[in-house]
Amino acid sequence: QEGILYTNMHSMPLSCPSRVQLMTGVYNDRNYVNFGYMNDDEPTFAPLANRAGYSTAMVGKWQLGRSREIPGRVGFDEWCLNQLEMYKEFSPATGNYTDRFANSYMDNNGHYELALYGPDGFQEYCYDYIDRQADAGNPFLLYYSTPLVHTPHVPTPDSESWDLDYIGRFKGDTKNFPDMVAYMDKQVGALVDHLKKRGVWDNTILIFTSDNGTSTRIISEMADGTQVRGGKGTPLHRGTNVPLIITWGDKIEKGRVSGRLVDLTDFMPTFADAMRTEIPSEWHTDGVSLYPEMVGSPAPEKKMILCHFNPLWPTTPSPLACRFSQTADYKYYWDGRFFNVSNDHMEQNP
Repeated sequence: QEGILYTNMHSMPLSCPSRVQLMTGVYNDRNYVNFGYMNDDEPTFAPLANRAGYSTAMVGKWQLGRSREIPGRVGFDEWCLNQLEMYKEFSPATGNYTDRFANSYMDNNGHYELALYGPDGFQEYCYDYIDRQADAGNPFLLYYSTPLVHTPHVPTPDSESWDLDYIGRFKGDTKNFPDMVAYMDKQVGALVDHLKKRGVWDNTILIFTSDNGTSTRIISEMADGTQVRGGKGTPLHRGTNVPLIITWGDKIEKGRVSGRLVDLTDFMPTFADAMRTEIPSEWHTDGVSLYPEMVGSPAPEKKMILCHFNPLWPTTPSPLACRFSQTADYKYYWDGRFFNVSNDHMEQNP
């Protein structure tokens, strides 16, 4: 209701390949090297923002290299992350490892902190960061990679079982998925309210998207009664077609729906245009800026996107590794499969 909804937005099928693509604006065939890792000499949108005079922070899930030095090396002024140097912490009380949700350890700029619930700890850091930048009058870029609604699907503090079953906070069950979605929705709303309270909402571009499709453990019922299993980890349409909503206070036409083809490479040039800076000529980028469309100007259409999917797990090859190109309507795999995905989202009728 407050901005633009893009219905043909695509990520990669898994989070690590997606976030490398997002941060660098480059397709995976050019710079993806290993699951859970990103080369720290890759240009990202953080130094681009620094060049334009913006403060930069990253909050939430990292999982792109086990070194506290990497976020700074790729351009972030500060961070509050998990899955950085320490991926998981063993809890003797539960006999479980925890890294995202209940009793979550966060790396706050090189210092470990324990949050009763990880997403709450990250949300509080976001509030503090926004407050400090608003008080100082600084333009800022906040990259908020919330753990929600990643597996394990565990209770949230709003779940009925949270206070009744302490050990159950660490046990995954798909029945908790709706609670996780609701909690994320609540946090997004609270973040919007905080931006409004601080008087910066009308000058803040807020982008909401996802780094892969819904977990294959989840079966969702559509409005027409159709049941659809999530496609995370697969190159199918339901593994890459993700939400994208962009708002900009009172500076953007509200309630628009766009069917233009978009992927994660498009954010680097969009940020450059929004920050009124140029991407250095020596940086390779594959994206097309969404900024002209955001401000109501004629915008170049992206005719085709590429998905080079090979997660490069350290222990086993991916049986679903593949490459495809896609227009707004058609999708062509490197093995010759060809679909009209505009009317065949399940890819059942070549």
